[in-house]
Amino acid sequence: MSEENTNESSAVSLTETVYKKAEVYRRSVTVLAVICAAVYFCTLYFSLEPDIGYYKTGALLPVFFAILACVSLVCALSSRLLIPRGAAPRRADYTDGLNFCAASFFAFMSLFEGVYRIGRLVSLIKSNAGTASLMTSDETKLFRVKLTVSILFVITSLGAVAYFFKRSKGEGRGKAPVMIFGVMAAVRNVCGLATVYFDMELAMNSPVKMVSQLSSIFLMIFFLYDIRWLLPEENARPEGWFAAALVALIFSAVSSIPVFAAYMLGKVTNPELPVSSLYCFTAFIYILARMSGYVRSIRDPSFAGVPSVQDDDGDDGDDESPTGSDVPDGENANPEDAPGEDGTAQPGDEDPADARKE
Repeated sequence: MSEENTNESSAVSLTETVYKKAEVYRRSVTVLAVICAAVYFCTLYFSLEPDIGYYKTGALLPVFFAILACVSLVCALSSRLLIPRGAAPRRADYTDGLNFCAASFFAFMSLFEGVYRIGRLVSLIKSNAGTASLMTSDETKLFRVKLTVSILFVITSLGAVAYFFKRSKGEGRGKAPVMIFGVMAAVRNVCGLATVYFDMELAMNSPVKMVSQLSSIFLMIFFLYDIRWLLPEENARPEGWFAAALVALIFSAVSSIPVFAAYMLGKVTNPELPVSSLYCFTAFIYILARMSGYVRSIRDPSFAGVPSVQDDDGDDGDDESPTGSDVPDGENANPEDAPGEDGTAQPGDEDPADARKE
């Protein structure tokens, strides 16, 4: 009995350790993300040449931002090593009001972006319809790539609407359509990456362009981990999801308000970047809500992790009948449950007189 209590105490202690570490990471990386965003805005405002899309020669703010971003990334990725593997829950509570608001907000943002991309697709077709015969071979290939990406962008943005509406209600586990829409939400970031990459208005190695592309990459990774919550519990990867969420939180914060503010102030001139910044801001809110729900679930017994508390005989605690009651055996059985002790007839205890009458 003492060994069982010791095992239960160890499990509680491990849960508390995981909770404290996850909470520290959630708060500290959120603060680092906000600081990185503030420094990045200052970098764009004071050190960026808007005409060419490069930083001023000899500027120190870009160097400071790069160092701060690297430190923040190392801090976020260290969670993958410092949080005990297998101790984190493989389910989480995403039915609270914060998650509902964040996911619903993301659904409306995806709807807005889908409509916007339809307009961009129409403009792309019109602008190239009259000059198709004058295009070179390379220009024709670039147009086809942009057309394909634009069509895929529209499909994935509108598909993500259904995914986020379902996730706002905490629904979708084990449902194939929701999984498909979740994949669309991830592929949308690939489309965002390709759209910025093939945009000729920005220099190929512009630092603003590179940060936007990194944001799309890490958001895609986050969503690929996020849709694994819809699979059976053994397929969940909570430690990887948590680390991906922390990294995506940093880049979504950096690529959201700072870029939009810099665009409004004339420091960023590319029209693709402010729309992308609104999407990143929505992703930032969504990731915060998801992490909050997950950290809260660590202490909830109904979302217990994979390791189970073992019984005294070393089994996995499965000594239960189908109805859920313990099955007594041996000397551990209750003496009152022994045959014939409670005054009721038991099999084999018939009265000999009754037997003779029969």
